[in-house]
Formats: sequence, C-alpha cells, structure tokens
Amino acid sequence: MAIKDKDKWNKKYSAKKNIDNTPIDLVKYYYTLAHRGLALDIACGIGRHSTFLAQEEFEVDALDISSKALENIQNIANIYPREVDFDKFKIIKNTYDLVICTYFLNRDILDDIQKSLASGGILIYETFIEHQESNIKFKNSDFMLQEDELKNSFDDLEIIFYEEWWDEKDGDKTLKASLVARKS
Repeated sequence: MAIKDKDKWNKKYSAKKNIDNTPIDLVKYYYTLAHRGLALDIACGIGRHSTFLAQEEFEVDALDISSKALENIQNIANIYPREVDFDKFKIIKNTYDLVICTYFLNRDILDDIQKSLASGGILIYETFIEHQESNIKFKNSDFMLQEDELKNSFDDLEIIFYEEWWDEKDGDKTLKASLVARKS
C-alpha cells in the first residue's frame, strides 16, 4: 500500500464514530481450533479480532497501515499493534498458531500468510468476491476475490471449512468467501 492508502484509511477511521467492534461469526466459531499462543491479525483495523483474541489468552500481533485505527488497541494487554505497509512488510515464517484476515486482500502476501503458520496453525480468512449480482460495488476489483480463488490459494493447507455465500443486510447484497484451514 502506498502513502495515499494510509491517508485514505486514516481519514476513514477518523470520520467513523460507530465502527462495529464485534468479531465476525467465522472467528467466534473457529478460533478454538487453534492452540492458545501467538496470533496474527492482518489488516486489523480498530482491532475487533485482536481484542477478542487477547481476551481469549492469545498474544496478538495486530498489523494495519492506519495509525489512526491502531490507536484503538494501544496499551491493551497481549496486543502488539504495528503500523505496516503490506507491500513491503514480510510476515515471519512458521510462527503463528492462529492467523486472521478479514475483508482485506493483497494477493502478493497470500503465500506469506500460509508460510506464517506454525505446524498445526489455523487460518481464518473471510472477504468479498467480485460478482455481477452484488449491489455493493468496489472502486478497485483487484481487492476482490474471484469465485473459488480463496480456496485455491490455500490448497496446500487442510481445508476445515469453506463456503461462498451471499451476505444480505439492509438491502445490500454481496458475495463473500469464508475459509478455515490448518497447516499440517
């Protein structure tokens, strides 16, 4: 991400007052598959998953490009926020018992995400799929999956759960992919 992306996200988090801080269902249902230990929250935003995992006895590396978003999780026990540019940042290999990535896609780091898992580590990933029937349109389709792309991107892992599903809220309709996988 370039500096303009950082500025964009800092403005977004400065402007929004009521950002949902509830973990998504996929995280709430599947985090228990991971050994309590080190967790990585990629593009963590205001830290809804980081906070949840820290309360569940994980040590959490919380990464985001927005310094404004990371302010929300400064000085919370067991959370280690770090401002990073994912175009330049290298994720540590064979380290994490649990990796969470929601509503963020950078294809250049998918292999690094997989390699960051410790043996037996769990990956929980959910994001948007580009589809003509979605009535939520994104400016840049590079940040949206194609159908089956998420599953195929992590086919070296043991897939525990995979679903492509329509999310419909308040008249909005968008296709999403949800994946839970384990490193052997």
